[in-house]
Amino acid sequence: MTWRGPTDFYHIPENSKMNSENFCDSVLEPMFTKDIPRLYGRDAKKVVLHMDSASSHTSRDTYNWLNQRKIKYITNEQWLPNSPKASPMDYFGNGYFKSQMAKRQYSTMRGMLAAAKQEWSKVSPAMCRNALSSWSSRVLAIHKARGHDVPS
Repeated sequence: MTWRGPTDFYHIPENSKMNSENFCDSVLEPMFTKDIPRLYGRDAKKVVLHMDSASSHTSRDTYNWLNQRKIKYITNEQWLPNSPKASPMDYFGNGYFKSQMAKRQYSTMRGMLAAAKQEWSKVSPAMCRNALSSWSSRVLAIHKARGHDVPS
């Protein structure tokens, strides 16, 4: 998700392992060749990627991929490791998405993916901005709590 709206819905193919190669190929590549230019145009180079501490996000291969393309990002060392609620996708995106998916019924993987894409397409730019607007106050609260998580 971005200030200007959600990216497309990305998923890793069934029976695949989420590793840095799959993350770069299936998420970052389309996001930075399609979504970010579509959402930001000439300002695309100003975008700063915020990931969580998942190993596929913090691997040397992922950082190399980002560095080769001159994509700005928050490093693992800059990240608040004890604070999963500081990531906008954690405190808004994933929770909202899961609650919407819990209302859906599907019986196949294809049906689940269709429902997921449909629900993700309902996330509006305003919803993204609202979630992202609380980011700095969340980070400040976590800082004041000396790096520990704070209530939602």
